[in-house]
Amino acid sequence: MLHDIAVGVDGSPAGLAAAHWAAREAGRRGTGLSVVHVWHPHPRPAPYVPLDRTERQWAEQILREAADAVRGAHPGLRVTERLVCDATVAALAGAAADAELLVLGSLGLAAVGGFVTGSVSQRVVNPSARGLTRGRP
Repeated sequence: MLHDIAVGVDGSPAGLAAAHWAAREAGRRGTGLSVVHVWHPHPRPAPYVPLDRTERQWAEQILREAADAVRGAHPGLRVTERLVCDATVAALAGAAADAELLVLGSLGLAAVGGFVTGSVSQRVVNPSARGLTRGRP
């Protein structure tokens, strides 16, 4: 049995583009899509969270909006939502371990933006950056 494809979303246009790419790939492979959003509470209110919401409510909204956009564009695809309160890299590495494929967006800063990987992506794909050693998951 094939595992779902997982995609990490963060509320950015690049994250949403990654979600749509992952949805097309899931459809091609005949799997479902797990949309993952990672959040963690801050000691003080985060400046990007609207004043009328908690951080958790904001995280839930980001996840719901991304999943709803994918469902609307890919109506036959099984889409699940996964909200994780944890360190970003650890949570995404965990999602990758449960998936056939993990898809992450890139903010792309220049003409070669498609070739530039963000710091979170680099840490997710680099086992030594997560404190792992070769041969151990």
